[in-house]
Amino acid sequence: MAHLPTLLGLGSGSSNDEICRAVFEFVDKRLHYLVFSTLETDGARPAARGLDVNLLSDGRLYFGIARGKPVYEELAARPYTVGTGVYLTEDHLSIACRISGEVAPAQDPDRVAEYWALNPGTRSMYRKHPEVFSIFYLRAGEGELFHVCDPDHCARLRFGFGGAAPRPPRYVIDPGRCVGCGLCAENCLTDVIHPAGECFFIDHTGCLECGVCRELCPNGAVLQNGYR
Repeated sequence: MAHLPTLLGLGSGSSNDEICRAVFEFVDKRLHYLVFSTLETDGARPAARGLDVNLLSDGRLYFGIARGKPVYEELAARPYTVGTGVYLTEDHLSIACRISGEVAPAQDPDRVAEYWALNPGTRSMYRKHPEVFSIFYLRAGEGELFHVCDPDHCARLRFGFGGAAPRPPRYVIDPGRCVGCGLCAENCLTDVIHPAGECFFIDHTGCLECGVCRELCPNGAVLQNGYR
């Protein structure tokens, strides 16, 4: 496979809409399939399956399921899923995405027709009883693009869609507690913790989110999702 630019040509200055559009196009044109996770109807066990995903002209991601399948019942009971996919680059590193969101049935006849036009094989398979096949889309949620750039560095960008906010960074440094000892920066696996005046900050674009900084901070200055 051809090597893709780091973060699909995106960077920390890219807007939320730019990131979302690039990730959705990456899913549609490069991955085609995502592995979607749900809970089985008893709510006790996780389930996962690969589903073909299409980016339609309204900028949303769509997928289809036969209503006799367990995943149909699972989404009916809990209309929320997490889809993940990984693209292996030519240097055997990876570009991965995760998209978490609410699921809703497609009701716009134009989008339904567009979906069928893009999936003639599925349409042929269900030609005797097309009514048993339901088309869904990801209505609102958040996602992440994660690229292992080289064996020592990674890059990530997060976004929201459908009015939802991006997931916040896993770790932040509280300047009110940081005493500037530099222990976090010395031990950072990807060297993305830098001084800012008398304290330090984390460049979240390159953060591995391993948690070493939080474990080693002697003053409890590294907070997890805004909490101790």
